[in-house]
Amino acid sequence: MDVNSNMLKPSYYSLLIYMISVSCFQDSTSYMTNPLITELNERIDFSNINPNHILEAANYSIIIADSILNEILTVKDSLRTFENTMLNLDHLYNTISKVWNPIELLASVSENEKIRFACDESNLFF
Repeated sequence: MDVNSNMLKPSYYSLLIYMISVSCFQDSTSYMTNPLITELNERIDFSNINPNHILEAANYSIIIADSILNEILTVKDSLRTFENTMLNLDHLYNTISKVWNPIELLASVSENEKIRFACDESNLFF
């Protein structure tokens, strides 16, 4: 197997992960309206969260984090830099914690039993 064919494998994995992530949602834009999937420093609309949002957001963040991890792992040791390794690792942690922290909060304080159950169930993903 030549070196160039090995270089293509990460792209296929990333594409596969992307395709799986899109297919995991009933509506391909549903993750865009999920109150738990936010940008940096964006407010979370806790009043509009339902149990489906919790499981969807957990699944979405795991898929994105796996994709980031694959990017990190495909960099040869001799080519590693702060930007392509440590910053990506920080991005991975932020991707997970941005969803996991609000889910943990909801598991502890929500008055809705279905939401608490979905939070507990989503912890199995993390």
